[in-house]
Amino acid sequence: MHTKTANPGWPRRSADIVLIVLFIAALFLPAAGKLLHLDKTLAPPEKRRLAPRPKLLANGRSLAALPAEFDAYCNDRFGFRNSLIRWHNRVKVRLLRTSPSEMVILGSDGYLYFGGDSAREYYRSLRPFEEEELAQWKRALEQRRDWLAAQGIRYLVVIAPSKDSIYPEHMPAALNRVTPESRLDQLVRYLGANADFRVLDLREPLLQAKKHDQVYGLADSHWNDLGAYVAYRAIMERVATWYPKSGPLPLSAFDIVKTRTQGIDLAELLGMEDTIRDDYVTLVPKTPRQAKAVNAPVLLPLRDWGVTPPIVMEREKTDLPRAVMLRDSFAIRLIPFMSEHFSRIAYLWKYDFDTDAIRLERPNIVVHEIAERYLMLDWSLPAADESTGGGENASVTLEGGDRVSISDALAAMMNAVVYVRRRARNRLLLARLGGGGRGVFVADPRHWDRPANVFLGNDVFFGVESFVGLGKSRLYVGNGVLFGPQVMIIGGDHNYLSLGKRMWESTVAREGDIRIGDDVWCGARAVILRGVEIGEGTVVGACSVVTRSLPPFVVAAGNPCQPRRLRFSDEELMEHLRRLGHREADATSLVVQRRSLAGDLPVAPAQTEG
Repeated sequence: MHTKTANPGWPRRSADIVLIVLFIAALFLPAAGKLLHLDKTLAPPEKRRLAPRPKLLANGRSLAALPAEFDAYCNDRFGFRNSLIRWHNRVKVRLLRTSPSEMVILGSDGYLYFGGDSAREYYRSLRPFEEEELAQWKRALEQRRDWLAAQGIRYLVVIAPSKDSIYPEHMPAALNRVTPESRLDQLVRYLGANADFRVLDLREPLLQAKKHDQVYGLADSHWNDLGAYVAYRAIMERVATWYPKSGPLPLSAFDIVKTRTQGIDLAELLGMEDTIRDDYVTLVPKTPRQAKAVNAPVLLPLRDWGVTPPIVMEREKTDLPRAVMLRDSFAIRLIPFMSEHFSRIAYLWKYDFDTDAIRLERPNIVVHEIAERYLMLDWSLPAADESTGGGENASVTLEGGDRVSISDALAAMMNAVVYVRRRARNRLLLARLGGGGRGVFVADPRHWDRPANVFLGNDVFFGVESFVGLGKSRLYVGNGVLFGPQVMIIGGDHNYLSLGKRMWESTVAREGDIRIGDDVWCGARAVILRGVEIGEGTVVGACSVVTRSLPPFVVAAGNPCQPRRLRFSDEELMEHLRRLGHREADATSLVVQRRSLAGDLPVAPAQTEG
């Protein structure tokens, strides 16, 4: 009888086979993930554009460049790249406690700090002001003040502190300060000893406020609404010494609302906005705000504004002063507060002293808000005289020795940051929608409730600060629809007739789906309530409150919103629909439907295209 002996080499050969199979799988898995779309993770924000698909043209140069272009394209788009990058970032942040992005500094206790725009260098005081630079600031500020004073205009310069100036205790110990005095300390001290002009330094009121309130977001480089209120109060107290009717409102005039939400700003730059949480603080006025946004046709043709076009707010009270605010991103949260104290105020995202805009606006006061970290830049401050114009002489020196204007340099930097943040938020929202077509862009989706109940068509645009609160209702939006800034869509309602129940205890009484047809335009701050349907091609005026359904192809406005005009006559509407590709029967049906619902309304006057 023969006994079968085990092959002693089998375990080793089995291990080799498994290793070979795993190796081959690792080689082909990225390609399979790309071809089969297995990676559902959102792409993290990057500070660059991904390599485009190579184009093969009929010339030798294209063929020679093809291998390198193809390699760059594959490196930017191989399967599971998004997941690997996000996991790489998580490992570095959570386990290794190092930042995967040069633009973000990891502090203690969950604090994140901005590390771009020479912020690290500024915090460490590696390059303090030279005496001549301080003298140049003094000359420029005094000459600008005198130029404005000759026209009866007051001048206020406000320095918005960096987050690390208010919360230095959470900065990493490795970033030691070489000298205790910052550039802002130097500037304040120098002006105090050598000039009769003072900048408004907001550090002290913010340091006092932080003792009892969180004034900057943990994952945001900017102040929150509480910090913005402290800054607003200090600014308006200074303004009130010139214009007593413009004093600030007390904090008791607002309700403080805190919402736990996904990380923004710095969390997005880390690609971890879905895992880092932060408290979003909002100060809601107890009485409605009176300032309204208006168009700025005079200012818009002046410049390529770069970061953002001007924002102009007006009030009906004409006894209040007019203002121009030259600002950066720190002023975004100041705008709702400050606008209530001026009959007209124009907010210009500008880094230079724009004398052209000031002449056109004819303000009583110019407020120049500057982020503290921008004191690191070589402003080469020109005087505010007839030769400076929009301040194009202010410049910075690039590494190669070239000089570009301050406005162009900072606009390019801010454009990149704003682009990255908006793309990241938009991608995150699109992944959570119930349905979304191509060309959908939501500029600010932070205030969207239950996006799974939202179904969007193609080419849909929502402006900044939109609010969608649906409850159990659903929102259906057609193709080619535009929503202006601060549009609110509300799908729920409360039973306010319940006996013996406070409003807090009341249940949802009624809900209804909201349907918005193709080619609709809803103006700024329009409010759309539950159960309504807005017909195809209808225009809803700014600040309207839509409580009932609207027929197609009308211009509607008011509170409650009602049809006021027809967009086209019946004959023009038929021609319009034909050009859009509607079938004759469908076009006729729409015309008949509008006639039956809208009645005998006048046709909107013709517009001049410009």
